[in-house]
Amino acid sequence: MSHGESDEDIIRRELDQSDVDAERALAVLLATLVGRHVDCERRKRDHLRRPLAPQPGQDRPDALTAAMDALHQGAHRDSSTFDVAPRPDLAADDAINVQRMLMRVLIQCQLAAERRAGLVDDDDDDDDAPPRMRLVND
Repeated sequence: MSHGESDEDIIRRELDQSDVDAERALAVLLATLVGRHVDCERRKRDHLRRPLAPQPGQDRPDALTAAMDALHQGAHRDSSTFDVAPRPDLAADDAINVQRMLMRVLIQCQLAAERRAGLVDDDDDDDDAPPRMRLVND
């Protein structure tokens, strides 16, 4: 590995060497993050029903929350609103638009996984767009 390689070069090289399609790699990554999120939510809900004695490894960080936080920070730099729609003033493959696309994908995968796991009541299904949130900077 060369220190001068770009992220894209490293990804392309690893995909080529592993003979893995980029779409498959992304799907596995997202499923892994969302699966960890569902596991954390289940543990949280089980803990609320019947408190457990502290055990090493019981408190597991939710990787999805960290990923969404990082994507949000990058995609909403210099913005005062939460919006995952592509910015028309930027190219489709601009990092901000890609981060926003990844946020949309993660949100949809999260909701689908929570439904499959029985964590979300299907009666709560609302096809309307989520309300916009105003970001407050201290």
